[in-house]
Amino acid sequence: DVARRDADIQVIDVDLSGSMQGTKFINAMAMAVAVAYAAEKTRTLNCTVAVRDADGGAAHIAILYDSRRHTFNQLRAVVPYISVAGGTPEGLCFEAVKDEILSRAKANVTQYFINLSDGEPGCSFQYKNRHYSYGSQPAFDHTRRLMNEFRNAGIKVLSYFISEEAANQTNFRTMYGASASFIKPDQINGVIRTINRLLTGE
Repeated sequence: DVARRDADIQVIDVDLSGSMQGTKFINAMAMAVAVAYAAEKTRTLNCTVAVRDADGGAAHIAILYDSRRHTFNQLRAVVPYISVAGGTPEGLCFEAVKDEILSRAKANVTQYFINLSDGEPGCSFQYKNRHYSYGSQPAFDHTRRLMNEFRNAGIKVLSYFISEEAANQTNFRTMYGASASFIKPDQINGVIRTINRLLTGE
C-alpha cells in the first residue's frame, strides 16, 4: 500500500547481472512490480521501473514500465521474459538516463531514485577494435558524482546492496554515501514499507 499525492519514484533500478540469479532477482523484481501496481491503483504516484546489465559488448538499460505511459498489464506481460546475465554497468546506465531523470525534477514533488544491486561496477566491451573497461575507483567516483547530481536536483537516493553474507561496504558507500543500505534477499520486501513511510511522512 504505497500512496501519496505529488510523489514521483523516478526510477526503481534493478541489477540484472549474473550474480543476481535466484532469490535476489525474484524478490527485487517482485518489489518493483508491487510499487508499480500501487502507482496504477492510486494514480497519485508516478513510478518508473528499469533493469540494467552489461553483455554482448555493451551496457544496457531498459525501461520496463513508466506509469505516465504504460499500463500495469504491459509490465506484467514483459516481466516473465526478463532474466539475469552479464556484468554490472552501474553508473554507465545511470548516465544514459540522467537527462530524463533531471528533466523531471520538480521542487514541489517528492522524488526518489531507488537502486537494487548485488555488486560493484564491473564490465568491459570492444568498440572500433579498442578494449574498454568500467570498474574500480574511476567507476566508483563516476557513480558518486551522478548520485550527487541527483541529490542536488532534489531527488532522494536509496541504494540497496543485496547479499546473504556481510559485504565489503567501503566501495558501495563511496558510490552512495549515506544512501547506501545492506539487505539480505529475503528482506527486500521490507523496502516497500520503507518507501511507504517516506511517501506518507509517517
